[in-house]
Amino acid sequence: MAAGSISGDEFVKLAHDFLVLAEKTKDSWKMKEIPDKQYYLSKKEVKTVSRQHIEEKQTEDLTSIDEEDGCQLDMSSTECLTYEYHVVYSHSYNVPVLYFNVYHQNGKLLSLDEVWSDIPECYRDRLLEERWSFITQQEHPLLGRPFFMLHPCHTKDLMAQVTAIQDDGHRRNLSSDKSSAVGPTTS
Repeated sequence: MAAGSISGDEFVKLAHDFLVLAEKTKDSWKMKEIPDKQYYLSKKEVKTVSRQHIEEKQTEDLTSIDEEDGCQLDMSSTECLTYEYHVVYSHSYNVPVLYFNVYHQNGKLLSLDEVWSDIPECYRDRLLEERWSFITQQEHPLLGRPFFMLHPCHTKDLMAQVTAIQDDGHRRNLSSDKSSAVGPTTS
C-alpha cells in the first residue's frame, strides 16, 4: 500500500484504538455502524462563538449602515453553534477522511464562506492557494447529506508524514535493540 494509506480493516482497528484513548480523556467520540458493516467515527459538540466572527461580512455591512444612523451594534453577542464531526474511511484514497457540519441553533448550516472564515490563522495562506481543494462541500458517502470535508489528499499527506516518523522511530528502536543484544565488545 502507498505511503500514508491504510486498508479498511486497519481503519476499523485504529478507530477502536482511538476510541479507547478518547474514553480515557473523556472525549465524546463514538463508533457508528450503518448496514453492510460500514463504520465511521462521530462526535458532536456545541461551542459558543462570537457572532461577529461568524458573520464578519454581514457585520461590516451592518456597521456602515448603523454608523450612518448613529446606532451602535452589540459586538459582544454570542451564538451557540453545533459542530458535528465524522471520520469516514475512503476506499478511493485508502485513508480516513474528515467530514463535518457546523450549524446554528435553528438547524441552518453555515455557508462554505463562513466555514472558510473559521479556519485557524496558521492555515489562511494555504487556504488562499488551495481554497477549492482544501475544504469543500459534498454528499456524505454513507449518509447521503451535504457535509463539508477536508480533502483526502491532505489526509494522505499527513498520514505519510506520521507513518514516516513512526517507521523512523521503529527502525531506531530495532537498531538499539540489536546493539544491546550483541552486548559490549572487549578488546
